[in-house]
Formats: sequence, C-alpha cells, structure tokens
Amino acid sequence: MIFVFDSSPLIYLARTGALHLITKIPAELTLPPMVYDEVVIKGRESGYPDAEIVDQFIKNEVFSIVVPDIDKIIKYDGLKRDLHKGEIEVLALADQLRGTAIIDDRIAREIGEMFQVETRGSFFILFYLTSKKEISKDKAISIVNKMISEGFRIGILQYTEIIRLISQIH
Repeated sequence: MIFVFDSSPLIYLARTGALHLITKIPAELTLPPMVYDEVVIKGRESGYPDAEIVDQFIKNEVFSIVVPDIDKIIKYDGLKRDLHKGEIEVLALADQLRGTAIIDDRIAREIGEMFQVETRGSFFILFYLTSKKEISKDKAISIVNKMISEGFRIGILQYTEIIRLISQIH
C-alpha cells in the first residue's frame, strides 16, 4: 500500500495530535514537494506548530518526499483552474506510484477518480485505524471532533454520516 498525502490530512492530523497514529498503517507514506512546501515551509513562516510536527515525521523518515514525473504532472496540469499545485502533484504522484491519494478536497477527489486514481480523505485514516482495532471508536470520534474544532470544514450531514460509519465498524 502506498499513500500520497495532500496538505489538509497532514495538517489536521498533526493539529489534533493524531499524526503519530499513521505509523500503525502498513503503508509507504509519501508526499510531493509542493505539499512539503505548503505544510512545512509556509506553515513555519506562518508560525503553525503543525509545520514542525510534520517536518519531524519527515526527518524521522515516516514520510518520504517524492518528486512526481513530469509526464504525470503534465497529465493533470490542464486542471489548474480546479486544482491547486499541491493537489496536482498529489494526484500525479499517486498515479505514478499506483497508490492512494489522501486528499480532502471533493473536486480533487472527483478528478482523481476520473483519471482512475484511488482517492480517500482524512477520515479514511480514522476508519482504517478503527477497523484494525488500532484506535477505539470513541478515540476516532474524538479526533473527528478535534479536527472540526481546529477548523476542518464539514457539513452536518457529512458529520452525521461519518459518526454513523465509525459507530458501525466491527
């Protein structure tokens, strides 16, 4: 399994103190340079503590930074109107590595699916960890609530569905 992370999942898992849980997933964890730039470099410039947390995970080789091939970038480059540079690199790298893009933006996920790139969001990580008994349902729900309190945007219908799905995990 290979997971290619976009900025939002890294930021919110770090802000909630849950990024360490990612080490319980048996997957190669990667991110492209634009995501590193957005989360660590720009985050550090803005004084966000999550920038230091993510950088430490990279220094500890939990995450690796991988440059997507130019031909894969070009494949998605025409979608600049709908995607940020980081999202383009995430989809290009997930496509290249035949991995899963961990990306929260709905439009980016839909575009990934159109290009037959598997996409999942931040909550997939919590579903996975809960289903593997790495965290309890209560812990997963607590992290969801912390993400929202840290600014993660989600509608009430989505929230209700996420809580329902976590509650149904066996």
